[in-house]
Amino acid sequence: MTRKRIIAVLGATRGQGGSVVDALLKTGRYNIRGVTTEDTETPAAHRLKERGVNVVHVNLDDPDSIAVAFTSAHVIFAVTTMYDGAMEREVTQGKNIADVAAALESLEHFVWSTLPSATTVSRGTMAVPHMDGKAQVDEYIIDSHPELARKTTFYWGGMYAENVTYAPFMPAPLPSAGRYVWVQPVARDTLVPMVGDHTVNTGLFVQKILEKPSICLPVGYVLGVVEWMPHGEMLSAWAAVLGDKKGHEIDAVYVKSDVETVGQLWPSTGKELGQLLKFAEEFGRKSWTKKGVNALEMQDLDLEIGEEEGKLVSTKEAIRKLGSKF
Repeated sequence: MTRKRIIAVLGATRGQGGSVVDALLKTGRYNIRGVTTEDTETPAAHRLKERGVNVVHVNLDDPDSIAVAFTSAHVIFAVTTMYDGAMEREVTQGKNIADVAAALESLEHFVWSTLPSATTVSRGTMAVPHMDGKAQVDEYIIDSHPELARKTTFYWGGMYAENVTYAPFMPAPLPSAGRYVWVQPVARDTLVPMVGDHTVNTGLFVQKILEKPSICLPVGYVLGVVEWMPHGEMLSAWAAVLGDKKGHEIDAVYVKSDVETVGQLWPSTGKELGQLLKFAEEFGRKSWTKKGVNALEMQDLDLEIGEEEGKLVSTKEAIRKLGSKF
């Protein structure tokens, strides 16, 4: 009987990690350890336990805690979150993860969920902290842990369709005008790299990465993008879903503004995400790139958009599925 490899999945109770757990459970080929920074008694954690996942808590600020979570793992899927704009903390946590993974004798494949460096791509003219922080960890892995780098696939995930349910991407009602407005810092035809439904598609990408080490290693890069969508089409898709829900057409207006205004309207997220969109507007398809790297795309991994099990979910279909949230 073929052994089941142990995979430690960070963020298992959230979108990306949960997607990886779901996809790999369906293969039946892995013993899955769901690693979470949250309470292991949450409803999400209990749902994983009911499916046979070993759920463990981790403190990403503590290398010893990470070492326990990674014990004997053959595969690791790692993802971090920038807390309250604290890029330095996310970088430190990413380096902690890399240090522990590099010392793990059992490790065969390390999948690191990251993003390109906006600062590097733009040659210093633009910065997007949550992109730049993750990319700093990439270079740390390559420079400080070359053996780990050989076991690493860097996964560049696109923007989530789910963003349309959060500020600054959720259209706002304007009662005095009898319509909704979508205040965005870029032109509506700006092409944005979309992963579609990240709660499904992340796992499908990672599953293929693990099944195709011959092309995803060593030091591999995968572009987790299902389509480059004109930004205004997100508003159109949202309005169509809400219109179906309410039984009448929704009047939604795209208002082009600027990063500063969007940041003032939504102080906690507006500036950061506005910078991301401006970066995409300025550099187009070059925004999700790195010098000297030819990232694999969905077709290279034998993935395609479709309605059947195992197919990628498009952005418009993902927004349709989110209809209950708006």
